[in-house]
Amino acid sequence: MKRRTSFALILILCLLTQSLPAFSQPSGKHERVVGRVIGTVGGAVGGAFLGFMVSDDDAVNATQKSLRNIALLGVAGAVGGYFLGRAVDKSFSLSSRDLDPLRSDEANKRLISSEAARFRTE
Repeated sequence: MKRRTSFALILILCLLTQSLPAFSQPSGKHERVVGRVIGTVGGAVGGAFLGFMVSDDDAVNATQKSLRNIALLGVAGAVGGYFLGRAVDKSFSLSSRDLDPLRSDEANKRLISSEAARFRTE
């Protein structure tokens, strides 16, 4: 049980330290990565926990089986969480929104003129 806990803690620490700024490379694009980091870490922890819960048996080589299950399900959860977080990041991307101030002024003018026309007819 002690080995199982220490392996799970080492796996979690490895995944957490991988996303630290000291280990990451600067990217040319400024894009949102919060969902990816949260998804990856959450998926890894959830997968490792699921692997721990699934492999609770008294078989021969039970420790090896449980460690294998924890590692495999932790990695699978991390990959799934990464892709889910990437989809979330893309849906909240600033480049997909219209941030042109000239267009927003035009929209405000059209809105004001339509409201003024509505009040004139009433």
